[in-house]
Amino acid sequence: MSDLHDLLLVLDLRTDVPAEEIGELRWHLGLGPAPERLTIVTDFDEVVLDDDGAPARDATGAILVASAPYQLLAARGPARRLDGALVGTLEPRDGGGWALTVRQEVHPDEFEHLDQLLAWLAARLRFAGTHFVGYLRHLEDASAGEVLTVTDGELVRTR
Repeated sequence: MSDLHDLLLVLDLRTDVPAEEIGELRWHLGLGPAPERLTIVTDFDEVVLDDDGAPARDATGAILVASAPYQLLAARGPARRLDGALVGTLEPRDGGGWALTVRQEVHPDEFEHLDQLLAWLAARLRFAGTHFVGYLRHLEDASAGEVLTVTDGELVRTR
């Protein structure tokens, strides 16, 4: 049994999303360089483990923590455990705004960071109202799993 989940996102972003934030989103998609400062998902702190797998400590006994930012949606090519391919693209729309399409295999350990990114996307959706934006399903689930919609800038998950 695997812990991997299938994530699909299809949505449009508004025209007024700042260039710096689009640049950071492009980094998360593996389409651009790392930003100097993270503003979308900011907390990538992780406890440093020693050779025995226990939390490493400094000379004062404090647990060591390191920041290890990583791209959340950058996998490409054939999926490892799902059928089909892993993709992530962000394209400018004629008349302004951005079209985003993503399909990724994600692990529950990534959900906290992914939730921050999804909330950021939901708040920048191109149109008001309620819109289907994708799904998140366990790879062994034949249904759509959690359907992701955005209602007035808030992400809603329904089963």
